[in-house]
Amino acid sequence: DFSMGDDLWAHTYLAVNKFTGEIFADMDAWITRSTLESISIRPMYERWIEEGWLHLVEGQVIPAGIPVRRIMDLFGMGIDFYRFGYDAYKSPDPINQLKAWIFSMNRDPKAYLIPVSQTNAAYNQPVEQITLAVMEDPAVLHFSSNPMWPWEFQNVAIDNDLRYENKKPLKAHPGSDACKVDNVQALCNGWIVWNQYEGSQHAE
Repeated sequence: DFSMGDDLWAHTYLAVNKFTGEIFADMDAWITRSTLESISIRPMYERWIEEGWLHLVEGQVIPAGIPVRRIMDLFGMGIDFYRFGYDAYKSPDPINQLKAWIFSMNRDPKAYLIPVSQTNAAYNQPVEQITLAVMEDPAVLHFSSNPMWPWEFQNVAIDNDLRYENKKPLKAHPGSDACKVDNVQALCNGWIVWNQYEGSQHAE
């Protein structure tokens, strides 16, 4: 989820245990120095930056190379990626960098980089599945200890399209600079891509 205005540049990572079916969600998030200095929740952000949960980038813009480098570093640590889901809006710079990196490993970028529709219909299935995965006893979906997870989830409102019974996570208070849901939306994007990947594996 690429940064727009004072929003977070958000990465959500989904890892699936192929033996148990359990799913683990982790995250990275970045903000700029200029956003930090003007935002109403600066003390909370500063605490998370100090504790390593939130990444600070100097200046007014997050260069695409910084979050892309994070993916490359994770790959260097032995973490492989099956797919990357993203919102295509204003995405050429980071996606082109990812394409070049994937191509450098003799892989087909088109097979790895999946644009995700942002319509309510596209989000309906992941919203329902994520809700069930969390509510199951025992839960199927587990989250990292990053304190930004519960904070972002409490900022979420569900937009219900009553005519078509579709659901999409949105900001509960869209006018507030303290209301961020970027990693939750990225979680849904990742879930959509995971569903597509699983479907393609069963189709083969």
